[in-house]
Amino acid sequence: AQYTRGTHIPESALQPGDLVFLYSDIHHVELYLGNGLAVSAPQPGENVKVIKIADFQNVYYGATRLTT
Repeated sequence: AQYTRGTHIPESALQPGDLVFLYSDIHHVELYLGNGLAVSAPQPGENVKVIKIADFQNVYYGATRLTT
């Protein structure tokens, strides 16, 4: 449902705070930080970490920008 909210934006236009969705069935979402980095909360029991979006190009689905 998160993917249907906000405005869909191209990867080249990502800004801090945008939501980045991974996998074709959209089962994972990241929070974009800027400079090609995002906050990732992996599976239960794993630590939250900062990832490089470029490392996930093979599963990148799209991004949205939430507006108020």
